[in-house]
Amino acid sequence: MRELVLGGEGLIGTELVEQLRAKGHTVTSLDLRTGCDIRYVDITPFQECDRVWFLAWDVGEQSTSPQQSISTSCTRTIAS
Repeated sequence: MRELVLGGEGLIGTELVEQLRAKGHTVTSLDLRTGCDIRYVDITPFQECDRVWFLAWDVGEQSTSPQQSISTSCTRTIAS
């Protein structure tokens, strides 16, 4: 299975990526920590993914933050 993990370099994301790879899944991780801003990526390669894991979240912000709107919009675009 082809997996896309948004926020795959964080505490939970790194463990998830490791576990998925251990099960033989092909995993792509996108994260700001590695310089990848999902607002500015060509999503074409990721539309072939079977599943998207959305862990790219700044819990310090209110739920109506601009970051949430951007992240939600990007996830919808990638998943569609």
